[in-house]
Amino acid sequence: MDYLFLILIAVSLSLDAFSVSICNGMVMELNVKRRLFIASTFGTMQGVMPLIGYFVGSLFVDYIRPYDGILSFALLLVIGLKMIIDAVKSRKESCSIAKFSVPTILVQGIATSIDALAVGVSLLTMNILIWVSISVIAIVTFLLTLLALFFGGKLIGLFRGRTYVAEIIGGCVLILIGLKLLLESLLA
Repeated sequence: MDYLFLILIAVSLSLDAFSVSICNGMVMELNVKRRLFIASTFGTMQGVMPLIGYFVGSLFVDYIRPYDGILSFALLLVIGLKMIIDAVKSRKESCSIAKFSVPTILVQGIATSIDALAVGVSLLTMNILIWVSISVIAIVTFLLTLLALFFGGKLIGLFRGRTYVAEIIGGCVLILIGLKLLLESLLA
């Protein structure tokens, strides 16, 4: 697998966390320590979930291997469509004033990384080391989350009511990557 596609997957997966972090940056009083905590939580969750999916999927690798392109496409299609549908449904929602709390951040971290669980199964079918994959996904998520948190307050006018656009783009990219993997497996 090309590392460019790994980075695209990482960016696509992190766009949920990015959107939530823009809202957090706009509505929470955040110091540097809190921003680092949020970014670390989101990055860690985004890295752990594909690892879990990868190891669970590895239990079934002999059954998956003949259908790896189709399975990868199906998983990425479902995740991409879910991201797009969720973004369209929530586009009328706006960020509301919120108080910083560790339990809230943990729930947000889990909620924004559930889709990475299925991507972990897809990573099983790709020719790349899992440790490289989860590291790239975690680091990209950490950096994009941190960027969103620092600039959330400054971007309040630009993104208010439109954070869903990032999630739609992320969903489309995941679908395109899945399509590429499907075509590669069919043409191989």
